[in-house]
Amino acid sequence: MASAWTLPLIRIELDGLPLGCEFILESDDAARLFGSSAAASRLVSIFAASHGCRAVFRRNELVFQKRLQSGTPAPADELGSVECFPPLCPPSRPSSDDYPSVNCR
Repeated sequence: MASAWTLPLIRIELDGLPLGCEFILESDDAARLFGSSAAASRLVSIFAASHGCRAVFRRNELVFQKRLQSGTPAPADELGSVECFPPLCPPSRPSSDDYPSVNCR
């Protein structure tokens, strides 16, 4: 079943995401919204950076991690790793089947 996520809804989530928190998108939704070509990962990275995040591709999900704004790009070997931040997020809000919850580390 496809979720109700759209790019405008994801933009709102990413813009409001507290520092150190993650927004997780299932890989099927990521492919539907961004495509699955070789250029899709670059598009995802640009989209994430425009909202103060970085994108991490995991096995079955695309994770947007809210970061400090800096001019230093993440090292290439960080793909799949999780960056630790102090827990700055409020407790996660309840999620429905259509919308995953936000994770804080």
